[in-house]
Amino acid sequence: MRKLFLRMLTARALLAANTPLPVAAQKAQPGAKPTAKAPASPAAAVPLAALLEHYYDRKSQLFPMFATFMGDNKYDDRLPNDQTQAFRDTARSFYQRYQAQLRAFKGVVKQIGQNLRLGSQTV
Repeated sequence: MRKLFLRMLTARALLAANTPLPVAAQKAQPGAKPTAKAPASPAAAVPLAALLEHYYDRKSQLFPMFATFMGDNKYDDRLPNDQTQAFRDTARSFYQRYQAQLRAFKGVVKQIGQNLRLGSQTV
């Protein structure tokens, strides 16, 4: 189920990154052919998908009950010791590391968000 969810999320992100804006949202120039706003490149979305996959795997290791809830049975034999300072430090560094890595994809994430908003308005 986890892999299906991630594949659907990745596919949606790639489709959203490649979807041009509707013609009504573009500024038309007289005599010019309408052009779509340049979407985020699919090559930029692939490393983002890999980052999200790695994030999910690492989060599942840190929080095995989350993984079990999501249908991933690899970590059913573990319980986190989340009351220790060592665990809190590990979780803090985990979140800080991925937050810093996600900042590199700021433009891609912003474009995906805009495309998702436009797609939901047209439905």
